[in-house]
Amino acid sequence: MPTESYAPVLPPPQVSMSLLGWLRLHLFSTWYNTLLTLGLVGGLVLVLPPLWHWIFAVAHWQAVTINLRLFLVGLYPSDQVWRPGVLLILLAWLCGGSTAPNHGMMRHVSAPLGAGFVLLTCLLTGSARGIVGGAALALLVGYGLRWRWPHTSRLWHIGWLLSAPVVLIVLGGIEGTGLSPVATTQWGGLMLTLLLAAVGIVASFPLGLV
Repeated sequence: MPTESYAPVLPPPQVSMSLLGWLRLHLFSTWYNTLLTLGLVGGLVLVLPPLWHWIFAVAHWQAVTINLRLFLVGLYPSDQVWRPGVLLILLAWLCGGSTAPNHGMMRHVSAPLGAGFVLLTCLLTGSARGIVGGAALALLVGYGLRWRWPHTSRLWHIGWLLSAPVVLIVLGGIEGTGLSPVATTQWGGLMLTLLLAAVGIVASFPLGLV
């Protein structure tokens, strides 16, 4: 009985390209690509020097540090800032857990989000540094848990659905629960904007299916 022989499957050949070859292929392949590349380089030469001068010599960055709390949480009561901080850590944890098996949108969102958390942790001081650093750590922990147990997607989905009412309840507060009521007119700042945006995105999925 004749035996069939199969040719070995070889990997694709490795094509090496010099820097000049890469530039020629991607930036100077046609006359209009050459014009676009030269125009972009010329624009950067005109824009970057004055921008550099403004950032390091003209801009008054002390206004940012003085009003940092206002930028982050708006008019939210100072003795209750821990509430949006805890919610930020919770949502970062859910985001990390939703990223591990996902190679699409969530990964593109979580990577810059984690980098932003790390950068802000280095720039901020006091309790704000602790909150943002905790969010960065929570994102990594959520990623690690989902990577370790990849078949728990239903639990993470439930967590996202529950996060919407939890965020609204914790931010707004309920009389008699230890969470003093905070009017929505006092909700604002970057941190609260991120929280409310996450709630809106999560709530939009079931509403869009109805």
